Amino acid sequence: MINRKRPLEALNFCLASLDRTSRACSWHADYEPRIALQALTRFRKADLDPGSPPPVELQPYPHFDLLHTMALAAFLVHDGPSTFALSILRRAYHANPFLSRMVRREEQVRVEGSDYAGKQLAQEGMLYVHRFIRIWVNVPGLEDWLKTCKDDVEMRQCDALGCKNMEDSEGRLSVCARCRQAWYCGVECQKKDWNAGGHKRRCKPPTAFPFPQ
Repeated sequence: MINRKRPLEALNFCLASLDRTSRACSWHADYEPRIALQALTRFRKADLDPGSPPPVELQPYPHFDLLHTMALAAFLVHDGPSTFALSILRRAYHANPFLSRMVRREEQVRVEGSDYAGKQLAQEGMLYVHRFIRIWVNVPGLEDWLKTCKDDVEMRQCDALGCKNMEDSEGRLSVCARCRQAWYCGVECQKKDWNAGGHKRRCKPPTAFPFPQ
Protein backbone atom coordinates (compact mmCIF):
# COMPACT_ATOMS: atom_id res chain seq x y z
CA MET A 1 0.00 0.00 0.00
CA ILE A 2 2.89 2.37 0.73
CA ASN A 3 4.32 1.47 -2.66
CA ARG A 4 1.02 2.62 -4.18
CA LYS A 5 1.13 5.96 -2.33
CA ARG A 6 -1.56 4.90 0.16
CA PRO A 7 0.25 5.24 3.51
CA LEU A 8 -2.92 5.96 5.51
CA GLU A 9 -4.46 2.67 4.39
CA ALA A 10 -1.20 0.88 5.25
CA LEU A 11 -1.23 2.53 8.67
CA ASN A 12 -4.84 1.50 9.29
CA PHE A 13 -4.11 -2.09 8.23
CA CYS A 14 -1.15 -2.34 10.62
CA LEU A 15 -3.04 -0.68 13.48
CA ALA A 16 -5.89 -3.18 13.13
CA SER A 17 -3.51 -6.13 12.89
CA LEU A 18 -1.66 -5.13 16.07
CA ASP A 19 -4.55 -3.71 18.13
CA ARG A 20 -4.82 -6.10 21.08
CA THR A 21 -8.58 -5.47 21.34
CA SER A 22 -9.21 -6.30 17.66
CA ARG A 23 -10.02 -9.74 16.27
CA ALA A 24 -7.50 -8.94 13.54
CA CYS A 25 -4.73 -9.25 16.15
CA SER A 26 -3.13 -12.67 16.54
CA TRP A 27 -3.37 -12.34 20.34
CA HIS A 28 -7.18 -12.20 20.24
CA ALA A 29 -9.04 -15.34 21.32
CA ASP A 30 -11.27 -15.08 18.19
CA TYR A 31 -8.47 -14.21 15.78
CA GLU A 32 -9.62 -13.41 12.23
CA PRO A 33 -6.87 -11.75 10.15
CA ARG A 34 -9.15 -10.72 7.27
CA ILE A 35 -10.76 -8.12 9.52
CA ALA A 36 -7.67 -5.92 9.04
CA LEU A 37 -8.60 -5.52 5.37
CA GLN A 38 -11.97 -4.13 6.44
CA ALA A 39 -10.29 -1.44 8.57
CA LEU A 40 -8.40 0.45 5.85
CA THR A 41 -10.48 3.58 6.43
CA ARG A 42 -10.92 3.20 10.22
CA PHE A 43 -8.90 6.32 11.08
CA ARG A 44 -8.66 9.53 9.08
CA LYS A 45 -5.49 11.59 9.25
CA ALA A 46 -7.33 14.10 11.45
CA ASP A 47 -8.08 11.30 13.95
CA LEU A 48 -4.39 10.55 14.53
CA ASP A 49 -2.66 13.10 16.76
CA PRO A 50 1.02 13.36 15.71
CA GLY A 51 1.88 14.52 19.24
CA SER A 52 0.56 11.36 20.92
CA PRO A 53 1.13 7.59 20.65
CA PRO A 54 -1.36 5.55 18.57
CA PRO A 55 -4.90 5.42 20.02
CA VAL A 56 -4.79 1.62 20.35
CA GLU A 57 -2.99 -0.89 22.57
CA LEU A 58 -0.31 -2.24 20.25
CA GLN A 59 0.85 -5.84 20.37
CA PRO A 60 4.56 -5.27 21.10
CA TYR A 61 5.93 -8.42 19.47
CA PRO A 62 6.67 -10.51 17.40
CA HIS A 63 5.44 -8.80 14.21
CA PHE A 64 8.53 -6.73 13.50
CA ASP A 65 7.62 -6.42 9.82
CA LEU A 66 4.24 -4.81 10.53
CA LEU A 67 5.77 -2.54 13.18
CA HIS A 68 8.50 -1.25 10.87
CA THR A 69 6.05 -0.74 8.00
CA MET A 70 3.66 1.04 10.36
CA ALA A 71 6.42 3.38 11.59
CA LEU A 72 7.22 4.32 8.00
CA ALA A 73 3.52 4.79 7.17
CA ALA A 74 3.11 7.07 10.20
CA PHE A 75 6.11 9.15 9.10
CA LEU A 76 4.54 9.55 5.65
CA VAL A 77 1.02 10.28 6.91
CA HIS A 78 2.23 13.07 9.21
CA ASP A 79 4.75 14.39 6.66
CA GLY A 80 7.75 13.82 8.89
CA PRO A 81 8.81 13.03 12.48
CA SER A 82 6.18 12.77 15.21
CA THR A 83 5.66 11.31 18.66
CA PHE A 84 3.15 8.99 17.01
CA ALA A 85 5.74 7.52 14.62
CA LEU A 86 8.48 7.46 17.27
CA SER A 87 6.41 5.34 19.67
CA ILE A 88 5.83 2.79 16.89
CA LEU A 89 9.48 2.81 15.82
CA ARG A 90 10.45 2.06 19.42
CA ARG A 91 8.24 -1.06 19.38
CA ALA A 92 9.69 -1.99 15.99
CA TYR A 93 13.28 -1.68 17.22
CA HIS A 94 12.71 -3.98 20.17
CA ALA A 95 10.87 -6.51 17.99
CA ASN A 96 13.90 -6.74 15.68
CA PRO A 97 16.86 -4.44 16.40
CA PHE A 98 18.83 -5.87 13.49
CA LEU A 99 16.23 -4.69 10.98
CA SER A 100 16.12 -1.25 12.60
CA ARG A 101 19.88 -0.96 12.17
CA MET A 102 19.57 -2.06 8.55
CA VAL A 103 16.99 0.58 7.66
CA ARG A 104 19.18 3.14 9.49
CA ARG A 105 21.87 2.04 7.05
CA GLU A 106 24.43 1.30 9.69
CA GLU A 107 27.46 -0.14 7.97
CA GLN A 108 27.58 -3.54 9.66
CA VAL A 109 25.17 -5.67 11.65
CA ARG A 110 27.11 -8.24 13.65
CA VAL A 111 25.74 -11.30 15.42
CA GLU A 112 27.81 -13.45 17.78
CA GLY A 113 28.43 -17.00 16.54
CA SER A 114 26.46 -18.65 19.37
CA ASP A 115 23.52 -16.21 19.26
CA TYR A 116 21.04 -18.37 17.36
CA ALA A 117 18.01 -16.22 18.24
CA GLY A 118 19.93 -13.17 17.06
CA LYS A 119 20.82 -14.92 13.82
CA GLN A 120 17.17 -15.70 13.23
CA LEU A 121 16.22 -12.04 13.73
CA ALA A 122 19.06 -10.91 11.48
CA GLN A 123 18.02 -13.36 8.76
CA GLU A 124 14.37 -12.28 9.00
CA GLY A 125 15.48 -8.65 8.88
CA MET A 126 17.49 -9.27 5.71
CA LEU A 127 14.45 -10.91 4.08
CA TYR A 128 12.37 -7.81 4.89
CA VAL A 129 15.07 -5.52 3.50
CA HIS A 130 15.31 -7.62 0.32
CA ARG A 131 11.54 -7.35 -0.25
CA PHE A 132 10.71 -3.87 1.03
CA ILE A 133 13.80 -1.66 1.28
CA ARG A 134 12.65 0.26 -1.83
CA ILE A 135 9.82 1.86 0.16
CA TRP A 136 12.38 3.24 2.66
CA VAL A 137 14.55 4.87 -0.02
CA ASN A 138 14.38 8.52 -1.08
CA VAL A 139 11.81 9.53 1.53
CA PRO A 140 12.65 13.18 2.39
CA GLY A 141 13.91 13.53 5.97
CA LEU A 142 13.53 9.83 6.83
CA GLU A 143 17.20 8.86 7.06
CA ASP A 144 18.04 11.87 9.26
CA TRP A 145 15.10 11.10 11.56
CA LEU A 146 16.08 7.43 11.95
CA LYS A 147 19.57 8.46 13.01
CA THR A 148 18.69 11.37 15.30
CA CYS A 149 16.05 9.44 17.26
CA LYS A 150 18.30 6.40 17.75
CA ASP A 151 18.78 6.85 21.52
CA ASP A 152 15.07 7.44 22.16
CA VAL A 153 14.10 4.40 20.11
CA GLU A 154 16.39 2.08 22.04
CA MET A 155 14.77 2.86 25.42
CA ARG A 156 12.17 0.25 26.34
CA GLN A 157 8.52 0.75 27.21
CA CYS A 158 6.64 -1.54 29.60
CA ASP A 159 4.69 -4.12 27.56
CA ALA A 160 1.79 -4.43 30.01
CA LEU A 161 -1.64 -3.58 28.63
CA GLY A 162 -2.44 0.03 29.57
CA CYS A 163 1.03 0.88 30.93
CA LYS A 164 3.01 3.66 29.25
CA ASN A 165 6.03 3.65 31.58
CA MET A 166 9.41 4.08 29.93
CA GLU A 167 12.71 3.03 31.41
CA ASP A 168 14.71 6.04 32.60
CA SER A 169 17.98 4.26 31.81
CA GLU A 170 18.85 1.23 29.74
CA GLY A 171 18.29 -2.09 31.49
CA ARG A 172 15.77 -0.88 34.09
CA LEU A 173 12.88 -3.09 32.87
CA SER A 174 12.69 -6.83 33.55
CA VAL A 175 12.16 -9.46 30.86
CA CYS A 176 9.81 -12.44 31.18
CA ALA A 177 12.06 -15.32 32.26
CA ARG A 178 10.13 -17.83 30.12
CA CYS A 179 9.67 -16.29 26.66
CA ARG A 180 12.42 -13.64 26.92
CA GLN A 181 10.26 -11.27 24.85
CA ALA A 182 7.93 -9.26 27.10
CA TRP A 183 9.41 -6.51 29.29
CA TYR A 184 7.78 -5.06 32.39
CA CYS A 185 8.37 -2.16 34.77
CA GLY A 186 7.32 -4.24 37.79
CA VAL A 187 5.78 -7.45 39.10
CA GLU A 188 2.26 -5.99 39.21
CA CYS A 189 2.34 -5.11 35.52
CA GLN A 190 3.61 -8.57 34.65
CA LYS A 191 0.86 -10.25 36.68
CA LYS A 192 -1.84 -8.04 35.14
CA ASP A 193 -0.61 -8.66 31.61
CA TRP A 194 -0.55 -12.45 32.02
CA ASN A 195 -4.27 -12.77 31.39
CA ALA A 196 -5.62 -9.31 30.54
CA GLY A 197 -2.86 -8.50 28.07
CA GLY A 198 -2.78 -11.86 26.32
CA HIS A 199 0.74 -12.75 27.44
CA LYS A 200 -0.35 -16.15 28.74
CA ARG A 201 -1.48 -17.32 25.29
CA ARG A 202 1.77 -16.25 23.62
CA CYS A 203 4.39 -17.08 26.27
CA LYS A 204 6.64 -19.88 25.04
CA PRO A 205 10.33 -20.61 25.61
CA PRO A 206 12.52 -19.31 22.76
CA THR A 207 13.55 -21.80 20.12
CA ALA A 208 17.20 -22.21 19.26
CA PHE A 209 17.76 -22.27 15.49
CA PRO A 210 20.94 -24.08 14.38
CA PHE A 211 22.16 -21.58 11.81
CA PRO A 212 25.49 -22.48 10.21
CA GLN A 213 28.55 -20.75 11.59
